[in-house]
Amino acid sequence: MAKFIAPKSILTGKGVFAELPSEIKKLGIKRPMIVVGRRWARESGWLDKLQGVIKDICESITVFDAVPPEPTCDVVDEIREKLNRNNSDSVIAMGGGSVMDVAKAGALLINSDKPMSWHLATQKLPDTALP
Repeated sequence: MAKFIAPKSILTGKGVFAELPSEIKKLGIKRPMIVVGRRWARESGWLDKLQGVIKDICESITVFDAVPPEPTCDVVDEIREKLNRNNSDSVIAMGGGSVMDVAKAGALLINSDKPMSWHLATQKLPDTALP
């Protein structure tokens, strides 16, 4: 038997930033980690815009901006370590498929003591994840 765990919310599309404050409040988020790729979010200014929209309703914001186009298991492990180190309570991903995938995996493995490669090989996943 296989089990698939999805994030609580995926918001997308025009006007999504306007919805973020209410979604963050609804989920009780205080210390999110924003996950983005290596260049686009910063260079386009969208990362600054995102942080500007949520800074007044969050206690702290952490940024992981090192997702490559073809991420490895090590990237997920880095995200999980940074989530734990910063006591993050949620993940906000902004970008394409690679960013979304590693952000979801990091949020899912937050409480695991096993590396991503172990989970990939065994197909064993935790039952809970960060929003």
